[in-house]
Amino acid sequence: MYNCSVPVAFRPDIAVMAQICDGKTPVLKNRKSLQKLKSVGGQTFFSFAKSHNYVDDIYTGWVAQALGTDLLVESWLHQAHRLPSNCSLPRHVMNINRVCLPGPQMFRSYEDHSKWCVSYAFKDQWTCLGDLNRDGGQADRGGGLICSQNAIIYKAFRQAMAGYYHC
Repeated sequence: MYNCSVPVAFRPDIAVMAQICDGKTPVLKNRKSLQKLKSVGGQTFFSFAKSHNYVDDIYTGWVAQALGTDLLVESWLHQAHRLPSNCSLPRHVMNINRVCLPGPQMFRSYEDHSKWCVSYAFKDQWTCLGDLNRDGGQADRGGGLICSQNAIIYKAFRQAMAGYYHC
């Protein structure tokens, strides 16, 4: 970190960031955190963050259930530790296996290292961007996703989904 400061007025609201800026290791009370955020323009976002102590698939065990929607997830599907599509909980998570971008440019999830998901149901219009793969070898990594219900963003990502693995 090169430079960091948190004004006194903001310290109560972002205490963890203030501790980091002060060179201290923050004490996290929870293994996961869900924050509702609002942009200057009024767009609502949900931030899902987990520590390395939350050892579960963030998409299946938390995000899909919290958003109340089935998800189609694009992440790097490496054969060795890939988690299968999961329909064991009330809200399901299915792995995308093909992506098609304008051009057209088609590729398999194995050739893509992006991490995003969209709601299966068009009516829900959830899109999430993150930094965690659906991979058993990464269950103990910290990370998260930022999610929104924006029709334009949803349409762009949903149209890129060219195929998925059913449960």
